[in-house]
Amino acid sequence: MSMRATTLILTSTLMASCALAQRWQTNLHQDPAGFSLNLPQDWRVQTFGTGSVAVFSPNPGEFVLVMPVLGRTADCASTLRDQFAKGWQPFPGAQGVSVKPTGRGVAVAGFQFQGGQSRGAVMCAETGQRSAMYYAIAAPGAQFSADRDSLLNILRSFRYGGGASDKRGTTAPAVQMEQWVEATERAFTGAKPAGWRVNGGVTRISNSDVRTGFQLSGPDGSSGLILGDTRLNKCMIPGQFSRQFTNQAPMAGTDWCPYRNGEQVAEMYAVKAIAADWRIEGLRITGRRPRPDLTSASDRLASSAGPSNYRNAFGEVTFEGTRRGAAVSGRLIANTLLLVSPDPNLMGGQLHAGY
Repeated sequence: MSMRATTLILTSTLMASCALAQRWQTNLHQDPAGFSLNLPQDWRVQTFGTGSVAVFSPNPGEFVLVMPVLGRTADCASTLRDQFAKGWQPFPGAQGVSVKPTGRGVAVAGFQFQGGQSRGAVMCAETGQRSAMYYAIAAPGAQFSADRDSLLNILRSFRYGGGASDKRGTTAPAVQMEQWVEATERAFTGAKPAGWRVNGGVTRISNSDVRTGFQLSGPDGSSGLILGDTRLNKCMIPGQFSRQFTNQAPMAGTDWCPYRNGEQVAEMYAVKAIAADWRIEGLRITGRRPRPDLTSASDRLASSAGPSNYRNAFGEVTFEGTRRGAAVSGRLIANTLLLVSPDPNLMGGQLHAGY
């Protein structure tokens, strides 16, 4: 082999090594939602209800998931088997699923999905009598083994209760956090600012409709936070044929309604629910805007798991008013998740709103 050929080989190897190192260069990400992790360059974070977090790369087939499990009724090994038996949206067409207990209250599942093109692994760890956590990694099959340790390092860096940074890049003073337990079923634990009160919990409308909703309020009552609302029913959007039945009540926990995007639902919820629940007088909407950044991120995550009939539509409103004679302001972000019906003549789809 000539010296020139050897040099080219060494140069290519060094370039590949540098590219790999650059790809996995991470920075501490402190999320306003209350968690932190080491985030690789160009990766994105998406949050969901009940503390679920997805971290995905520019390659849609490579991602990391952290998901609380609520209302667990079996050990982790059985819970994982049941989850895959039902079909799991992030891992479409999962096959070759192997579930093995790896310790007390811990089990790991290995599998392939997307027709064998991708590989994944999920660890289930029990955190309470009826709760657990899922920690998942996935990557294209050809690079799963090479990327496995780096994906696991992202998971190992994950922490609930991370602080936030201000616009100048300096770290804001850490908020003292304390643990709280979901009150209705003791299904899971979480972290909240010390001294804050939590109302709400798990509500079971039916065996297939389990909801969570919480209102957190500061010690002096001047600040509050809403995470979900168990009063919100799913909506059935009538099709051409089913419009004649809208005068009849649908199944329990479901209403008939027209399609609304997240911005429309956020405004309606602020005017009706927030004004009444928090006793805000003269509540007025001061700003409205769609959130295509959140919508596209959620849609990308759904598409990374394969074709889907789900459609997200995030929106945001700001509002002002008075409470106990003092001026107050707030911001509300809502998402409507539409399951599009395969036959629009029978049904337009099923709509679910979240805050």
